Formats: sequence, C-alpha cells, structure tokens
Amino acid sequence: MAEITTIACLYLLWKRERRRNARRLWVHHINRSRTELGEFHRLLQELRLDDDRFQRYLRSTPAQFDDLLARIGARISRLDTNYRRSISASERLSICLRYLATGDSYRTIAETASVWGLHCLRLLHLMVCHEPSGTVWVEEFMAVPTTEGWRSMCSEV
Repeated sequence: MAEITTIACLYLLWKRERRRNARRLWVHHINRSRTELGEFHRLLQELRLDDDRFQRYLRSTPAQFDDLLARIGARISRLDTNYRRSISASERLSICLRYLATGDSYRTIAETASVWGLHCLRLLHLMVCHEPSGTVWVEEFMAVPTTEGWRSMCSEV
C-alpha cells in the first residue's frame, strides 16, 4: 500500500512540475508582435506628426522627447541577445514618460506597450529611482525652485 501511495505522490509531483514548465514562455506571442502592434511602434509614430496630441499623450513635445533621449539614451539602452531584441532606449523612455504622465498601473502600461509586466516594473523603477540619469530628471525637470524662482512664479500669477 505504501508503494502505491509513493508512486501516486511521485506522479502528482511530476504532473504538477510538467504543467508549470509547460506554461513558461521565453517571449509571449503577444509581446513578440510588439514591433507591429505595440503602442510605441504604432501609435507614438503617428502622434509625432501632431505636436499637440504628442504633448497630451506623453506630457512633452517631440523636441523635448528627442532632447531627453539624446541626454540619457546611451545610459538606458540595452544590447540585443541571440534570443530576442532588447527594448530600444526611445521605447524605454516613452514607457517611463507615459507612466509619469498618466499614473496608470504597471500592468496597464505593460499591456499597452506589449512588454512583460515585471520587466515594465523593473524598467520604470530603474529609470525613475536608481538610474544615473535620474540626476537629469531631478536637476532639470523636477528641480526645487530657489527663493528667486518662487518670487518670479508669484509675480507671474
């Protein structure tokens, strides 16, 4: 009787392991078509033609986007591997700006960009919090105004 129980337990463990391994994919088929159907390659290229809509979508003009990309592009780009293409620096920046502009959840941003959810989370966390390019964000775009800066803002109102 103990042998039958042992064999049944081993079979169930084998079946569970096989099921778990069967679900794993290197790149999901939806994410594989990112270059044709993803937000960056489809929508953002069309929005570049209209500055106003691009501004509403990413909260920056195409010129500001290109300027920021020129500043931090080398630091946020990754190399392609033999198995898959990496997410380009411009696509990484657009994902990050879209997150900052909307405050959507990581999952929503990941699905619209056709990027794996955990990768999107890691990407945004690194770009916003820990990337050396964070100094560019803080010093220029999120700088705390000086006393003179506050006075000039008050006089404008």
